[in-house]
Amino acid sequence: MFEPLLQLAEKRLDELEAAKRLKAAERLKAEAKRTDAERAEAELKKERKQASLRLCKQRQTQRDASMQMVQVQVPPGMQGGMQLKVQLPSGQLFDTQIPAGLSAGQTFQMHAPMPAAQMLQVQVPPGKQGGMQLEVQLPNGQFCHVMIPVGLKAGEYFSMRAPTQAVTGQKHPRY
Repeated sequence: MFEPLLQLAEKRLDELEAAKRLKAAERLKAEAKRTDAERAEAELKKERKQASLRLCKQRQTQRDASMQMVQVQVPPGMQGGMQLKVQLPSGQLFDTQIPAGLSAGQTFQMHAPMPAAQMLQVQVPPGKQGGMQLEVQLPNGQFCHVMIPVGLKAGEYFSMRAPTQAVTGQKHPRY
């Protein structure tokens, strides 16, 4: 008489144990999903930070490429903290502040912008054609060698970007 009741109680205990195991499994599954989401979010933050650092480095590289280091001597009557107009190698004037503690005759280095590239129109001279080398006189009086674009012939024009850095060359063009 107690046996069927005992079997029913054991069955009910087994069902409760199974339900507890199922709830525990669901809880672990939910925890794993949450952990995966947290891991994914942390990974995304890490990737964003790395992308931001790459962008900063790229911008710094671009900034460095557009800057030049110029050595400046503090003129007579001037000292640290005073504003100074500096003439750059390109002829461009640039305002800077003399570093604190410096006096006349001392030197310091500063970053200044590179001169903007200048576009030049060059006429292909007689006896020259596309694919040949040509020596071109720049606005600063120096010369540089360029390749005439293929397909051009004497009398035609092409555009070129004048070098922004010092160029050394002959005093007279050779055609």
